[in-house]
Amino acid sequence: MRRFLVRTMLFALPLITVLGVLFNMANGRTDAYYARFTSPRSGSLITGTSRASRIQPTDVLNAFGTPGPADDMYNYSFTISHSPYGPAYYKSIERKLDRKARGGLHIVTVDPWSIVADSEAPDDVDRFKENKLPIGVIHFVNGSPNLEYLIRCYKKPFIDLINDHLKPPGTMIHDNGWLELSSGLSKEAQEKGRMMILSDLREDAERLAPSRPRLAGLMRTIELLRTTGDVMLVRLPVSDQMLAVEDSFMPSFDRAMELLAARTNVPYVNFTDSLDRYMYPDGSHMDKPSATRVSMQLGRIARARRDGPAVH
Repeated sequence: MRRFLVRTMLFALPLITVLGVLFNMANGRTDAYYARFTSPRSGSLITGTSRASRIQPTDVLNAFGTPGPADDMYNYSFTISHSPYGPAYYKSIERKLDRKARGGLHIVTVDPWSIVADSEAPDDVDRFKENKLPIGVIHFVNGSPNLEYLIRCYKKPFIDLINDHLKPPGTMIHDNGWLELSSGLSKEAQEKGRMMILSDLREDAERLAPSRPRLAGLMRTIELLRTTGDVMLVRLPVSDQMLAVEDSFMPSFDRAMELLAARTNVPYVNFTDSLDRYMYPDGSHMDKPSATRVSMQLGRIARARRDGPAVH
């Protein structure tokens, strides 16, 4: 028995060592989500779908000025599929939030797609698709390397972590959660992508409906974040074509957000009244210069609210 155990250990030790080296190579280039499950808890968060992933926490804080929020800001936004508001995202945000922090600043972004679900059962939380995605299955969101994520959610062979680690600069998640996207697509490719997204969302509009648990999850998220600092409810800008699709799908969305903001005592900052100031390569997401301007504007708005009358 002793000989068997020794042989097992001699076999397992090199394997464990190799896996340890590979797991420690995982970083912001591993995939589009991993790094966000490895950073420490934060007292200032950005939440929402992929539109929010363009918000640069550094730009927000630079525009906010000194003294800034009591904690560094972290962008904890994902995608329409991964992070619509609801029980799963709420629990994940709760795990990411530093509950002991005070004086924080939170940006809660919203769009119609963040509060909808399958029209066949929009209020059945057991059928929410994010339950089977990282937001729903990962319980440990603050450790690096995150073994739970790598074992349960990393879809490639572990040896590919080497290639991920050595990727040239481009698309990656930075230490503050900001998603930097590689550029260089031709105008033709951008137009094709824009048409595909519009088509997909028009199809989604046919099968989705407002969800009460999602709206309740959004309200709970705001209330949770308010325990550690100020909260702004924000609708980010999109192309006029995209806005037309969303207004047709949910014409009362802005009114609903205004009521929610009043109920939770937070401001609602709506950028859809200034669409022509920004650029959207795919119609749904801002380009980097536009995202920088919006990020800085959010910082200035937050600062103005803290120092005096709100300005927008």
